[in-house]
Order: sequence, then structure tokens, then C-alpha cells
Amino acid sequence: MHPDGFARSEEVRRCAPGIAAASARSLARDYARARGAWRHPLDTGLCHTFDLEDQAIIATALQTAFDTPQPLPALLTSLRVQLTEAVEQDAR
Repeated sequence: MHPDGFARSEEVRRCAPGIAAASARSLARDYARARGAWRHPLDTGLCHTFDLEDQAIIATALQTAFDTPQPLPALLTSLRVQLTEAVEQDAR
């Protein structure tokens, strides 16, 4: 644990948007792979193409997950489950 709990909290608050963005990129990358839309092995976060339906699925999954307070690992797992279910449903 950081010797100064407050400083650690401030650091986390400062880094949270970047962590969220990286997590969203990772989830989008996983979804793109599942949909066959992966474009480039070196992800810059801008190498995917999603149609409007894909964007809506991702936005809904993110909104649902963030509306339910939970620890970050559980949040990411929840998002992955929702996106996996969306891919499986689309495959039917």
C-alpha cells in the first residue's frame, strides 16, 4: 500500500480515464476479433471498423456495466460476458 493513502487515491483518480480508455480499447479489440473486423496486429485504438449496430452493442454493454457499481475486475468480466453474448447471438 502507498504510504500516503490520499496521494494514492489522487493518483488513481488522475489515471482512471486512461485506465477506462485502455479497458474499452481492449474490449473493443476482443469484440472486433470475434466479429472478424480486426484490421492490424498493432492496435492503436483506432484500427477497428464497427458498423452502427456494433457501436450500439458496445455502447449498451459499457452503459449497463457502468450503471452497476462493481470492482474493476468484475466490471471488465461483465463487459466481456455481454460482448461475448452479443457475438454469439449475432452468429445464430
